This record gives sequence, C-alpha cells and structure tokens, in this order.
Amino acid sequence: MVVSAVLITGGCGFLGWNIARGLTQAGEKVICYDVKEPDPRLIQWKNEKITILKGDVGNFQQVLSVVKDEKVEKVVHGGAILGYSSNADEIRQYMKTNIEGTLNILEAMRIAGINEGIYLSSEEVYGTFQTTLAHETHPIDPVGIYAITKYTGESLINLYHREHGIDCVIFRTCWVYGPGLPRERPPWFLIEKAVKGEKGFIKNGADHLSDKTYVDDLVQGVQLALSRKKTKHRVFNIASGQLTTLGQMVDIILKIVPGAQIKVGPGLLDNSERVKLPQKGALDITRAREELGYKPQYDLEKGLRTYIEWLSKLN
Repeated sequence: MVVSAVLITGGCGFLGWNIARGLTQAGEKVICYDVKEPDPRLIQWKNEKITILKGDVGNFQQVLSVVKDEKVEKVVHGGAILGYSSNADEIRQYMKTNIEGTLNILEAMRIAGINEGIYLSSEEVYGTFQTTLAHETHPIDPVGIYAITKYTGESLINLYHREHGIDCVIFRTCWVYGPGLPRERPPWFLIEKAVKGEKGFIKNGADHLSDKTYVDDLVQGVQLALSRKKTKHRVFNIASGQLTTLGQMVDIILKIVPGAQIKVGPGLLDNSERVKLPQKGALDITRAREELGYKPQYDLEKGLRTYIEWLSKLN
C-alpha cells in the first residue's frame, strides 16, 4: 500500500529541503519535486521518508502523474524562479514557472481531489512598505517580475478557492536564511566570507530595512498550517516580526565573528544599476500567532549564531 504524502515543489531548494527535513522529523512522508538535486551540504538530511523526483512544475502532465502516482494528500508549493530580471526572455521563463507552474499545481490538485496546501509567497508583493510594520492588509504593489508572479500566483489560488473550494493558505515570508542558503545570494554571502576569514563588501545597503526570518521558524509555520483546523483567514505573514537594517545585521555578525573583514556601504540595496530594491519593514505576525499558534523562536542574533555555527562546522 502506498502511504499518502506531502508534495513539496521546489523540494530540493533551500526552503523546500528544510521543510522536508522538518516534516519527516515529525513523521510525514514527503515527495521533493524539483528540477535540481539537493545542495550537497545538506544531503545528509535524506532519509527513508523523503522521495526525490526530478521534474518541472511547468509540465502539467508530469505534475498530474506525480500527484496521482504518489497518492499526494497535501501540497507545499514553493517551486519558483527567484531574483530580478528586466530581460524579456527571462521574464517569459518567470511567467512559465511561477505562474503557469502554480496553475498546473492547482489544476492537478483539483483533478486529484486535494483540498489543502500551502503557497510560499513573499513580502515582495507589498512593494515599498508604507509602514514599518506591514499587516496582511497592507496595499499590494509588487515591484519586479518575481513579485508580480508571486502575487499573480496568490490570485490564482484565490480563484481556485472560490471556484473549486481548494483551501491553500498563502505564506508571505521575508528574507529567510539558515542552513543551505545559496552561497551567491546577496547579502548573505557576507556570512560565509566572515566564517572563512575572507573579505566581503557590498557598496550600498546598510540602511535597508527588512524582517529576517530563520528557516526553522518558517518550517514551524508550515507544520502548523498543514495540521490546522479551519482558520478565519488564508493569508499569513510568517516571519520574525522584528525590524533590522542590513547594517545592524553586519554588526551582529562582527560580534559573533570578531575580526571578520566584512562591510556594507550606506543607502539601499540595488536590484540593478537603475532600480533600487523597495524599502521594507517588519511583518506583522499577529494573525499567524492567533490563528495558527505560530511562535517564532529566533531573533536575528540567535538565528545568525545558529547559522554561523553550522557554517563553521562545514568549514
């Protein structure tokens, strides 16, 4: 007999593989569906409850076959292209993977009779924060193709909820970090530079505000949502609820790794030479606390210490 499973799209990526680790530790069987293999640094988390299937969310028939063959019961949809681009060909790929891929997941859920899932969205849908603490009712103003596709995915999920009763909750996350974070992702490469004793510099960004979320807190949110009873709302901010600048983050790293040769210049981070990243703030997590029982366990210093300890052991 095939045991029902949780499908994690983007399951071999940073977020997906951490979620797989957390769910299997709690006894769930998971299917990690992705176009790539897990980070070699994290392959030790592979266990008998994790099945890795290579595939693309942009391929509907493949998605549908996986959902049916693996007896999928719930879905965590995180498969997406991240980042920023103003190139038309690249934008088309964002749309195929992030929008059409989300439609494929929802349609497969509809056909297979799967009614529950989680969609990993982003605080990027808010654009520039109008307040330092953003509630889920904050105006939506996505900037850049990634943010646009994420909000379009949210709209598709709302459509399938109205038309077909599919109950996917939407998680808006923010600057998630921790074991397995891609090495090249700015500004987090500064941490690896600090641990390795190498020089690391970003020319601007010290004044950039954001809510920095340790990955285990996101995993906690996923576990709570998958086991939830009916909630009043379906959109939740999942973050630390705390506001810090990139400059303050660098100061904490220097406190943890004295003598580290890292530095960030003033101003906001760049998306490109012409476009600055939208100024952020903290995410209001009151709704998640009240309806899901979500309680973040990591402030920035604790999260950075935990992450740096993991990196130090690797090195």
